[in-house]
Amino acid sequence: MQSDSTGKLPALIAYLPDKNQGWILYFLWRDLGVKFSQYLQLKHGIAGKIDDFIPYCRDCDLYVFVMLPGHLEQLIGSGFPPERIIYYHTHVRLGRAIDKLDCLFAVLVLNRFECELMSMFKVASERLHIFPAGYDETLFHEDKAVKPEIDVLFVGRYRKGVDGYYHKRKRYKFQVDLANQLVSVGLRVCILGGDWDVCEYS
Repeated sequence: MQSDSTGKLPALIAYLPDKNQGWILYFLWRDLGVKFSQYLQLKHGIAGKIDDFIPYCRDCDLYVFVMLPGHLEQLIGSGFPPERIIYYHTHVRLGRAIDKLDCLFAVLVLNRFECELMSMFKVASERLHIFPAGYDETLFHEDKAVKPEIDVLFVGRYRKGVDGYYHKRKRYKFQVDLANQLVSVGLRVCILGGDWDVCEYS
């Protein structure tokens, strides 16, 4: 992204409504922001509602970063131009049709499997980019010379209630059993996410 013909600087703003801030995608965006800060000509930030884009539309060459299909639909439904949207397809959704994918500025996917899924949705290859999620070690240690004191990182919020559908889908018991086994062989495990203090599994 470069300055447009009017000299406006490009801005890449994530659309994350307030109820989604603090969840996994928020952490991912914050991680990406560390990388974006290396580019002095690129503004970046978070919009909690569509009206938050108005100042950027006046002052910047605005592109919007979206990480959920429902938010993508909201943006396009509000009249925001699809060619100004970058969609990060962070979950496999085999049964859900997503409109206007072929019109977006770019579609990012986690791996080659999801790349093939997006190709089936007729996304042109030049718009499709593999962008694996990760984390920036400097978020855990300000001193870049310090080696992180963890070996395995789990990312996810816990929800109380052993028998709920969410537990079966997220396989919490498996995660806890796996974490216990990793610790038992001497690995250092960290869980990034809220509410694990009420976890029913030992």
